[in-house]
Amino acid sequence: MAGGAALAAVERIGVTVPRLSIRDAAHLTDAEFAEIDALCEGPFWKASHHEPLARHMVEPGMEVVLFRDDHDTLVGLTMVTVDRVDVEGRPEVAFSVLDTYLRPAMRHHEQAAMAYAVLSMRELFRNRGRAVYAVMPTGTYHGYELVTHTLATFYPRPGQEPPPREQAILDAVAERRFPSLLDRDRGVLVHPQNLAPEVVEIPEERMADPVVAFFAERNPGYREGDVLLCIARITWDVPLRNVIRWTASGGQAAKAFHPGPGKNPADAQQRA
Repeated sequence: MAGGAALAAVERIGVTVPRLSIRDAAHLTDAEFAEIDALCEGPFWKASHHEPLARHMVEPGMEVVLFRDDHDTLVGLTMVTVDRVDVEGRPEVAFSVLDTYLRPAMRHHEQAAMAYAVLSMRELFRNRGRAVYAVMPTGTYHGYELVTHTLATFYPRPGQEPPPREQAILDAVAERRFPSLLDRDRGVLVHPQNLAPEVVEIPEERMADPVVAFFAERNPGYREGDVLLCIARITWDVPLRNVIRWTASGGQAAKAFHPGPGKNPADAQQRA
């Protein structure tokens, strides 16, 4: 099922999906690349970093989910790839949620959660009868919180490392996509980046949250741009739970996730 059809399927059950579209990265226009560069350069990078990002981040087969506000302004994006890997003689399907950039507003995190739901539905439709996994390289504590908000079961999480099967799939995808960055022993991608301090720094009071503390412990190089590799098996309850949460909350599904007044929920999950 194509991305547009997955969006339509969600809307047919009475849910208005926030303004998002799934695009083949190879078909992005020059104007869209300019929008992406403006979004990515704005709040995420140190002032000394001026390199346009969009074109060199695009890889063959990559898709881009674009989030827009009510004024049609680009407020976020997620880059996605789908891999079919062989693990111990058995084929597995994994879609990878790569770089994610979100303007600091609660609604945009709702859009991201719904985007994950739509992508999950699409891959479940496409691969009926086969297990589907999501691989999520997560570079900030905001991103890790978004994973915990979107998925009930994922790895690594406090007290639980990936089971052997999930770890093998995670390793196979990471070795295919990020061979020069992968630190397999630590389960992270090592790639120094010029991220702005307000994006990566964890406020002292947030360290009291066991989820945030686990992210910092498991990925101690987050300030330099290291990315924690996460994985989850996707079943139908994952997208449906997010759709139901969105519907029941009247479109305010991310309230439980939002860090609260005065916190900066901007997220930059950096890949390469």
